Amino acid sequence: MKIQPIRTDADHEAALTRIDSLTDALPGTPQADELDVLATLKDLEPLLGSRGRVSGVLNGRRALSLQMIRRLNREPGIPLESLVGRD
Repeated sequence: MKIQPIRTDADHEAALTRIDSLTDALPGTPQADELDVLATLKDLEPLLGSRGRVSGVLNGRRALSLQMIRRLNREPGIPLESLVGRD
């Protein structure tokens, strides 16, 4: 499985096409894992903003804002400790 950011409309279309091809993947297979990762990337857009913003966060070019942290904690239930880290 090759994971890459979705930066352009073409990347987005390719991800959607790949998701469509993986919809019949059996649980526990690498294909099912890839489907889960791709679906999660799509699900982050409403929580973080634009595709570019999601890409920036996942690539480490952009930090999570307080609003993003709150949304990620509230909506998918990601623990705050995972989002803010520990010193």
